[in-house]
Amino acid sequence: MQIGRFMTMPAPEPRPDAEILSRGIELAVAAEQLGLSHVWLAEHHFTNYAYSSRPLMLLSHIAARTCRIRLGALPQAQVLASMRRFAEHVMPAFAEAHVEEMPA
Repeated sequence: MQIGRFMTMPAPEPRPDAEILSRGIELAVAAEQLGLSHVWLAEHHFTNYAYSSRPLMLLSHIAARTCRIRLGALPQAQVLASMRRFAEHVMPAFAEAHVEEMPA
């Protein structure tokens, strides 16, 4: 059985960006140390429900700090980003990483 962690990184109260992002990275590293199989990040904009408008960028940091856990981003809001920019960010960051695609 595989058990993973879905992270939205909520910020109900105003907190410094670095604190929220660092906490998310540390939670993902801890998930790997605890033996979880996956970490998934969501993409949200304009809300404090989830502090993750660029999950692929955050996943690149997590990939650099982990080696076994599978990483994935839930559907990306492509209407807010051009495909060229998406490819520029995704391909180099995840070419050698441990990336998971969300099943259809």
